[in-house]
Amino acid sequence: MSKTIFQNKKILIFKKKTYSSYYDLIVNALIEYGKPEEVHYVTYNSESDIVDINDQIRNKILYRNINVFIALSYYFIDPQILIDFKKKLWSIRIDGDDSLIFEHYSKWYAQLFDLNLTTSIICNNKFKELGYKSIVYPTFVSTKKTNLDYSQTIEFKHDISFVGVLRKNMKRNEYISKINKKFKNFIHYGADSKNGFLNIENKYKLYRQTKINLDFSGVGYNQFPQLLDYEPSLKNNQTVTGRCFEVLAAGGFLLCEDNSMLKYFFQIKEDLDVFKNENDLFNKIEYYLKNEKLRKKIANSGYLKFKEKYSYEIYAPKLLSEMEKFIDYRNPINNITWPISVRLFLTRFIKKSRLLNLRYFLFIVKWSDKFYFLRKLIFKFKYFLNRDYYL
Repeated sequence: MSKTIFQNKKILIFKKKTYSSYYDLIVNALIEYGKPEEVHYVTYNSESDIVDINDQIRNKILYRNINVFIALSYYFIDPQILIDFKKKLWSIRIDGDDSLIFEHYSKWYAQLFDLNLTTSIICNNKFKELGYKSIVYPTFVSTKKTNLDYSQTIEFKHDISFVGVLRKNMKRNEYISKINKKFKNFIHYGADSKNGFLNIENKYKLYRQTKINLDFSGVGYNQFPQLLDYEPSLKNNQTVTGRCFEVLAAGGFLLCEDNSMLKYFFQIKEDLDVFKNENDLFNKIEYYLKNEKLRKKIANSGYLKFKEKYSYEIYAPKLLSEMEKFIDYRNPINNITWPISVRLFLTRFIKKSRLLNLRYFLFIVKWSDKFYFLRKLIFKFKYFLNRDYYL
């Protein structure tokens, strides 16, 4: 592989302002192993003005002579920018949420990009069926800042742990509630936990010092409740979370909700184990708490698999090698399709206070939902009548 995929290239990276342990590691890999001539950034947060952000993107591409545009995660990017600079740019979108937003965002923006990077093998196949170039990649994980000493004998402090958001009315919330009552030595960390967040070092220590680390594969559909009106099956969508890779990187034992995509990365019952339902979950918790030797054997196999295939130093150059195969491909943009599903999804970026600005208003009318306020009012009424369904 040429380790200079971006040699003599000026790249523009579009990302969130806040640090992401997943996306920012990918950015580091692109720079470290791609070796671009120049790196420029446009960043955004929840308060950003979409017209201003798109102006920044357009101006950077134009005045910095950008050759490669890389967009991480989802945002209201002006399609016209990608159309106007199609011949000038190699455009790449990277998103770990495709399992959740594929029908409402990803498949429509894929029309505008030359290459899609996704963590979902299912979405990877869908992109290809639609004629778009795509690569499936594992969530990037690095243990450099964890200060773990793998030579030390593990001293277990917890029987069971879960790190993550429960989200009311999701199946995981019910599971965790019952586990908390049924098993004594259980601990939960996350945004909606009384124990709060863990920094990277303490999170990896927890993984290593817990006998059974739990993970759930359901997507966070209640982040976007309105999507359920158009895709009720969204409640059943699954993903391979970054937590899977984190736990195995720490040398912990992982018991994960069954997910057809897991076998793409790991061997079930050798690198980790899965549960299919509530009874299976409780039975396997009891089984693995009693079978320490097997539990440790599986944990060690998972750690070695991660180290051999998915550690940052191993997988980063491999990913760039895969990307390099598409470096000369340009996705032809003819007449793009821009249906109500993507228009509705993009309304989440609208700032009502800016709608009196004519340029802002015209931008919304062109690419988002013209009946934004009416639909929002109708949805609020439906949400009020059937709140439990949308949570």
